[in-house]
Amino acid sequence: MPCFTDKEAPKVLSCPDDIKRAEVNTPVQVMWEKPQFSDNVGVTNVTSNKKSGDSFDFGLHFVIYKAKDAASNSADCSFTVTVTSKFIGIKPFIIYLLQYLHSRSVKYR
Repeated sequence: MPCFTDKEAPKVLSCPDDIKRAEVNTPVQVMWEKPQFSDNVGVTNVTSNKKSGDSFDFGLHFVIYKAKDAASNSADCSFTVTVTSKFIGIKPFIIYLLQYLHSRSVKYR
């Protein structure tokens, strides 16, 4: 029986595009299609730092999926999830205005 060493890494068949969401409140649940991988001898393990349906706060989040085969060859799929405020321009102004009005308020003794 011939013996061979698998040197071929898994292939990424599909990987989500970067996701952008504008929301009023967080955390927000974000969904995506799970990445798909293939390999000449079969994918044995797929891990990720985040999963579809996880909750995200405002900000930029990196999502990484890693597929491995029996020979520990690997392939990665990565994308970002960006959650911004729908009121990005208004919210800082309102906070500033409230702080200003509070600093100018008359204090009674």
